[in-house]
Amino acid sequence: MRPETSSFLGDFASLVAMLTKSPFNTTRKKSFIKQKNNVLLPANLNSAFMESNICRKEMSMASKEGLNGRDLSLDIAKGILILLVVIGHSLEKFGGIPSRIYLHNAIFIFHMPMFIAISGYLSKQKEPKKFWMQQLAILETYLVFQALQFFPGAQLTAKSIWHFISYSEWTLWYLPCLILWRIATQYYGHIFLKKPVFYFSGAVVLSLFWGYFPFQTSFNIQRLVAFFPFFLGGFLYRNYPTKDIVQKSRLFCLLSGIILLPWLILHTDGVNWNHLFSNSYNYYQVHELLFGPFIRLGQFICAVAMTILVLRLSKRIRSNKILEWAGKNSLLIYMFHTPIIIFLSSFLHFRNTWLALAFALGILVVIYGLSFLNQSILLNPISTLFQYIRRISNGGR
Repeated sequence: MRPETSSFLGDFASLVAMLTKSPFNTTRKKSFIKQKNNVLLPANLNSAFMESNICRKEMSMASKEGLNGRDLSLDIAKGILILLVVIGHSLEKFGGIPSRIYLHNAIFIFHMPMFIAISGYLSKQKEPKKFWMQQLAILETYLVFQALQFFPGAQLTAKSIWHFISYSEWTLWYLPCLILWRIATQYYGHIFLKKPVFYFSGAVVLSLFWGYFPFQTSFNIQRLVAFFPFFLGGFLYRNYPTKDIVQKSRLFCLLSGIILLPWLILHTDGVNWNHLFSNSYNYYQVHELLFGPFIRLGQFICAVAMTILVLRLSKRIRSNKILEWAGKNSLLIYMFHTPIIIFLSSFLHFRNTWLALAFALGILVVIYGLSFLNQSILLNPISTLFQYIRRISNGGR
């Protein structure tokens, strides 16, 4: 067995052994920290979301440094992206044609690739116990919202249960893919860093030709491989010495924007290319056997160019409270905007781009109200409940 694999299995086994210990062990009370509303919460689980690119900073770091140790330009970049996510999904359900298609495609070309790249940039190799607790927290959030979106209209049959396991509901594919990408860089990151150009180039080539493999949408296999170069690129960019690429890429961004972006946005039927932009289908499913890799390569180049442009823009914006709020609460927005859109689309049937944009604004206002509540309860209700019960059983300590 390879050393990386044995380390992976050993770390996971240690975590399972730790979780099976008695919940009434009072010596573990140090794993709790007090938040607002006097609710005692698990620091190790909550920190999984505070640290990542789509979440808040680790609570331990926030208590020591506050905003002083936080890169506000990344918050602003995440804020721009998450607002585009809400707008794009609102257009998908309510937008009119053809503006819905063109604006939708312009957003989908780069918004998730850039999110994934920032995820890779902020992913660090951690102590195994802490790492696995964070991934379990993300998995809990995924399962809670997967059930919330799936079970209300589903019949409990063997087929529906398999669908629940193998197909992520709408936007939820990102969380299980994020877990697997993090596992890859946690245990194989040191290998990637030895030959960064080689492994990044290999990931890009694999992504381009992965569409020829007859894997469909189950288990997010297409997206897992197709988007991996962005995550790996962000991870390598953090550790690779040539960090001035953002400042030296004006010509690349200009040429990509002039040549490729208009063609990718306008030359589309609105259906098949949408699935190519989201990397959810293979080339057989969208009938693009000949040009599929070239379309994906064009999207890849445009996504890199747009990522650089948004990062440059975010560094020029010194302060913006709305974007900073959206960036710091991006996970909350990401998880709650889709159930709201699904609920509204169940009884509102119209196609108007301006109304879709108005709905996006209204959704953000609703989530803004939710952001004042305890986010651990909203995003990790099961573990928070168990930790609260454990606290009561230990006599409130």
